[in-house]
Amino acid sequence: MISRMIVAFAVVGALDSFYLSLVEIFGYGIMPKCCRAAYATIHQSVYAKLAGVPVAFLGVIGYILLLVLAIQPETALIRQCIFAIALVGTLFSARLIYVSVAKIGHVCPFCALSAIVMTEILVLATRKLL
Repeated sequence: MISRMIVAFAVVGALDSFYLSLVEIFGYGIMPKCCRAAYATIHQSVYAKLAGVPVAFLGVIGYILLLVLAIQPETALIRQCIFAIALVGTLFSARLIYVSVAKIGHVCPFCALSAIVMTEILVLATRKLL
C-alpha cells in the first residue's frame, strides 16, 4: 500500500516538475496569470539554478528516480535509496521554500506543491524503512 502511495506521489511530483520545466523552456505564457509574477521573480533569482541546471529539471530527475525505484521489487536497498532521495529532495525543497519566503518574498504554488509532495514521500519512505 505504501509503495503505491509513493508511486502516486512520485507521478504527481514528476508532472509538476515537468510542467515547471516546460515553463522554463517556453516561458511564463503557459502559466496561469495568477502565478506568473511570483514564478518570474523566483525564476530570475540566483536560486533558480544549481550548477547551471534549472531546479525544475532536477525535480523531474528526482521524481522519476523515485518512481522507478518504487515500482521495483522491494528490497532493503530499494527502501534505503527511496528514503535517501526523498530526504535530499525534502531538504532541498525546504531550503528553496525558505529562500522564496525569506529572501525573495514570493512563493510559487507549483514549487510549494513539489515541496509538499516530496515531504509526503519522505514520510512514507520513513514508515517503510522502519
